[in-house]
Amino acid sequence: YMSKNLKYFRKLKTLMFDKEVDQTYIAEKAGKSIGYISNRFQGKQPFSMDDVYTIIEILEIPQEEALTYFPKGGISEKKGAKGA
Repeated sequence: YMSKNLKYFRKLKTLMFDKEVDQTYIAEKAGKSIGYISNRFQGKQPFSMDDVYTIIEILEIPQEEALTYFPKGGISEKKGAKGA
């Protein structure tokens, strides 16, 4: 059984791993507490737009790709589940 928290922001967490950036670093750069950031990565609270802009800047994510890393509700759609 996989922790349900792992499903939130999976692509974002993968990018962070690849760039060797952790939530503590994000919190420091964003001027937020680790608890604040952690709650958002776990899907307990939504990211604000300011949070999103700060994180995509830290991770050098192009703005047009922001929704890929911050999907609605924090969970990416299943592959092949595109709407008509």
